Amino acid sequence: MPYVQRDESNNIVAAQRKRSQDFTEFVNDDDVGLAAFRSRKATVVSYADFEARFTDAEAEALLAHIKTAPALERAVNRAIARNSVNLESVNTRAFMSALVSADVLTQARSDAILEP
Repeated sequence: MPYVQRDESNNIVAAQRKRSQDFTEFVNDDDVGLAAFRSRKATVVSYADFEARFTDAEAEALLAHIKTAPALERAVNRAIARNSVNLESVNTRAFMSALVSADVLTQARSDAILEP
């Protein structure tokens, strides 16, 4: 029976057998949310994996842009603190749309980065 982490939409995004600071909620093995989590394609990636999806030039442009956009900087800081990014979350999609609107990324690159 695992301990889980949930995203902003209350979906289970990570599970482990031991309780820890980040894994405090206990669920039964037959929990519907846990079954859905286990059957999903990997839509939640570590921050390092998400960051690695960007080219060096894209990462530099992103870092330069977020210094002028406090809401985006806070979003990056939250992802770093959580050490996870849900590729399908509304917040992640809004973040990527903002980068496309600011000409930091093309729509094609945004779509490729968000591909599970």
